Parts: sequence; structure tokens; C-alpha cells
Amino acid sequence: MIRVLYAFILIPVGACLLLFLPACPPGAVEEAGVLRVGIITSQNLPARSWGQVTVRCAQVIADYHNERGGFDLDGRKVRIELIVKDDAFDPTQAIKVAHELAQEGVKYVIGPLGDASVSAAARVLDGSAVFYVHYGFNQEMLSNSSLGVLGMPLPEQSLPILFKHLIEKEGVSTVLAMAYGTEEGIRQKGL
Repeated sequence: MIRVLYAFILIPVGACLLLFLPACPPGAVEEAGVLRVGIITSQNLPARSWGQVTVRCAQVIADYHNERGGFDLDGRKVRIELIVKDDAFDPTQAIKVAHELAQEGVKYVIGPLGDASVSAAARVLDGSAVFYVHYGFNQEMLSNSSLGVLGMPLPEQSLPILFKHLIEKEGVSTVLAMAYGTEEGIRQKGL
């Protein structure tokens, strides 16, 4: 069951990276042939496990391309450099690290996690024309002009598929869904 849960986490991250990296405009890549991708994630509790998964998944994708000399962009190879910034699962810190990444010229970001942090960082990232794959759950918090993309399926999208797999393939008859005791967790549990 853990393997299935990780698959639901890893697949969207990998798919987003594989889809948006080859489509990068040449102007977003430095002359040295390096695409810098920022990661805004928590490396501390309470969201440390999510942060570690995000960084590891991004590292696997970056290593995959870099070990092959980079990905093709207009006939040249481009390597991926990851820049990890810890937001400590705090919206105020998410704004700070979003500013840092924007000032460093990063145009692609993975993260942050959670509606409050995404909403806070979105203002900076959108204002700096940064494309970002976020892990918020409320799609309405971002405007139509936002460059943010939901990086994880919503519970109402993923849970029916997960439950069907558990019932049909694993013989599970009962499933208990637990959520953090936060406002966001309670809202997700209600879905």
C-alpha cells in the first residue's frame, strides 16, 4: 500500500518535470547550458517527509537527464541544477525564499506545499514570471493569469482510483482516511 501511495506522489512530480523541462524556452537557459530549477519545500517538521520526497524525486529526474549529458533544447544539451530552499512549512518563509529564487534569476520552481504557503509565494512567483508546480489543494486561490500548476491530484481525483486498486487488486474491504488536525486537513478529509 505504501508503494501505491508513493506512486501517487512520484508520478505527478516526475510527469511535471519531464513535461515542462523539454519545453523550456531557450532564453530561460543560461549560456553555460544549465537550467536552474528551484525547490521550495519544508525540510523540517511537520512537512519534512513531503519535503524530502519532493527533493528526492526532483533529484532522480535531474540525475536521469544529467547522466545522459542533459536534455535536448534546440540542438544542444542542457543540464539541470537544483536549488533547494527550506520554507519550514511557513507562509512567511515561503515568501522569503520565493523572493530569493526570483532574485537569483530562477524561472522554474517546484513547490511550495500547502494552501497557505502556495498562496503567499504565488504573489512573488507570478509577479516575477516564474513557472511553478505547487502542492496546494485549492485551485481557486490562483488567478487565471497565474503561472502556477497543481502538481498533485486533488483527493477527489486520486482517492477513488486508489480505493478501486486496493479493493480489486489487494482485496482490501475497508479504508480509513486520516488527515492532519489542521483546517486544511479537516477540509481534505471531508472531500
